[in-house]
This record gives sequence, C-alpha cells and structure tokens, in this order.
Amino acid sequence: MLAVATAHGDAASMQALEELCRRYWKPVFAVVRSRASSDGQAEEQTQAFFVHLLEKSTLRRADRARGKFRTFLLTVLWRFLRDERKRASAEKRGGDTQECNIEDVEDELVADDPALAETLDREWALAVMERALASVRREVIAVRGEAVWRLLRGFLPGSAEMPAMSDTAQVLGITEAGARTEIHRLRTRCREALRRELMSTVSSPEELEDEIAYLGRAFRSASAAMS
Repeated sequence: MLAVATAHGDAASMQALEELCRRYWKPVFAVVRSRASSDGQAEEQTQAFFVHLLEKSTLRRADRARGKFRTFLLTVLWRFLRDERKRASAEKRGGDTQECNIEDVEDELVADDPALAETLDREWALAVMERALASVRREVIAVRGEAVWRLLRGFLPGSAEMPAMSDTAQVLGITEAGARTEIHRLRTRCREALRRELMSTVSSPEELEDEIAYLGRAFRSASAAMS
C-alpha cells in the first residue's frame, strides 16, 4: 500500500494515501493524546502531522529494508511532536519560530521514550482488529441478521463476557456441537479477515506470519491494559 501511495501522485496513489491516513489516524491520535493537554489539541496536532506527511513527501523515505512502517511512522511523529514543542516554546519566549524540517528520519531512535511505541502498537492492534471484525460483522448480518451477530460476537476477541454454549445453541436452534462448529467457523473467518487486513502491509508470506504473531501480542497487551 505504501508503494502505491508514493508512486506517481495519480488517482490510485491518492486513494492509497487516504487509506493509509485513515488506518493510522486512531493510533497516531492516541500517541498525540498521551502528550496533549486536551482532545482538541490532540486532534489539531494529529491533523497537522498528517498534513506534514503529505506536504513534505516524508512517506517516500520509508524503506522496508530498515524496519517496519510503524517504526518509521513513530520516528517521524516523535520528531514532529518534539519540533512542535520547540516551536511553542520559542513563541512563548518571543523568539523566531523555525520551520519543522524532518530529515533522515530512519536514523532517529525513540528508545528513550518506549511508551510511545507501546501506545502506537496497542492502538494499531485494536484498529486492525476493529476493521477485521467489522468485515465479519457485515458478512454475518447479511446472512443471519443482527441478533445472531450480537450473540456470536461474544465468542470473538475483545468481548467482555462469553455466552453460555447451551444458551447459544438454543437461540441458534441447533445442538451444542453444532454451535461449537458455528463458532469455530466464525473464528476462522475472523482470522482470514485479519490476514486480509495485514496482507497489504507486507511484502512476503513470511512477513505476514510475523506480523500476525506481533498483532496477537499487541492485542493481548491492549486487552490487559483495558482490563
């Protein structure tokens, strides 16, 4: 997706750019919000960050050989927030403001602030899972209806409480063994939806498997943080 987004500036590139921004808006906002004084300030800074990415053609500097796109994005964001703080400080002192220039972003490390990486990964995992579940939800509702989806949703990640198997079977009008089969199929569809979500972000099957495993760890961390 990044390759398409930074290709030639045609319609396909613009669509890919918009999709990238849409996918990473919530994770980036969560990082910014952790440092901002209010939701309003966080929204303004998040918007300014994505405008910066587009105007400065920063995405063209991302190199998959040097690591994950999230690491690259976080590095750019870390520098952006740092420079914004410097700008605000200069304005308070009455000094000259400097244009926010980000050069050689891959060479900057954010190891001194690991909480930013944890926040981005956690929100990224939640966003990926949300999109996958939304895809499965549409499929189930189209065939079985909203009520069945609300029931079966309890057996998928992120649910607060899992329904009793006997109650599930009764509502579905099938045996408990049949209900277990339904749930197994649903979870399989969910995994397939996750793979589709991640497929556009990797360049090989090996990377896909690594990313799925990483997503699992990040999602478990997100679930633990919310519990």
